[in-house]
Amino acid sequence: MFAVAPGFEPSRISFPLTYWNALGLLAGIGLILCFSLTSDERESAVLRVLAGAAIPILAVPLLLTFSRGAVGVTIVGLVSYLLLAHNRGLVTGALAVGPLTGLAVVRAYEADLLATRTPSSPGAIAQGHALAETMLVCVLGVVVLRAALLVVDGRLRGIELSGPPSNPP
Repeated sequence: MFAVAPGFEPSRISFPLTYWNALGLLAGIGLILCFSLTSDERESAVLRVLAGAAIPILAVPLLLTFSRGAVGVTIVGLVSYLLLAHNRGLVTGALAVGPLTGLAVVRAYEADLLATRTPSSPGAIAQGHALAETMLVCVLGVVVLRAALLVVDGRLRGIELSGPPSNPP
């Protein structure tokens, strides 16, 4: 077990940075970066799949830090990325990671005993094991979905997009 200072709020995860807002921001920045990588059709297929698989792993600790600032900044960053990025992999990236990451986050939110002063009680341990199983299923599901949707990305790449027809002078 790691020693902590007196007055430490044990209901927030903070290790390895020792401050939950910092861990939340690190997880949020990683989540946005991984979404960018999994959505970018210029990246290798392996990197795109692995980046997608990391998103549920980053989203759950982001929630469990209870850092409203980090969650808010992550949401603003993701929405900004969705609005400003112009690549064809956004839709398939979001389809691959969105639902399963949402499921992992909901399950983490429902694991309320993990956020108590006694997160090592038998009930909390059971919830932690159930959450770990859910996360494993979600990560594997993202891997399968992202790999399958790479085929769709390949077909989208073959579609030529042109601007609006121009009127000759």
